[in-house]
Amino acid sequence: MTTAAIQAIRDGFNQYPRPGHTRVRQAVADHQARFYDQHVDPDDVVVATGASEALGATVMALVEPGQEVIVSSPTSTCMRQ
Repeated sequence: MTTAAIQAIRDGFNQYPRPGHTRVRQAVADHQARFYDQHVDPDDVVVATGASEALGATVMALVEPGQEVIVSSPTSTCMRQ
C-alpha cells in the first residue's frame, strides 16, 4: 500500500471528481450486480467520504430552500443547519 501511495503522489493522482473515480463507481455497480442481483448504472453511483457527507448531499439534492425537514434526535450537527 505504501508503494502504491507513493506512486500515486508521484503521478499527481491526488484529486478526484465529486461523484468518485469512474473505476470505483464501476466496482460498486459490479458488486451490487454480483452480490445482490441489482443492476446499477455506474453513472448513478456517488462515492462519499462518510455518512454525514452522503446524508447532507442527499438532503440538499432532494429538498428545496424553504421546505421543512423533520430530523430525529440524536443527529449529526451538520444535519441541523
